Amino acid sequence: MSQEYDQVLIGEPADYPQAFIDEIKSLLKTIPEAKKAWLLMVVHMSGKQNFLLVVDYKGDYQKIFDVIGQIVSVHLKQDQFIDMIPFSDGFGRDAVKSYRPFYKKGIF
Repeated sequence: MSQEYDQVLIGEPADYPQAFIDEIKSLLKTIPEAKKAWLLMVVHMSGKQNFLLVVDYKGDYQKIFDVIGQIVSVHLKQDQFIDMIPFSDGFGRDAVKSYRPFYKKGIF
């Protein structure tokens, strides 16, 4: 059985959403298990775009992603959405290897 995958381009957002990034940073500072976080933009060949949040976190990702989702949802425009994946995921690690995190424990 063959699967077709949408080709995508990944990079940093041109219109950086500083408002929700600041809120995510504040949250991550309170969570000792949160080590790093990156925000990227995924552009599909179809033209569709979405944010991609990659988090290096030791624990139950669903809990932290639920809280981040609540923070981000009030800042997203109607046609925007965000995908969140763990850094431990192979795709997550590969996606961020050329980018600096917006959050790093003890630095930002």
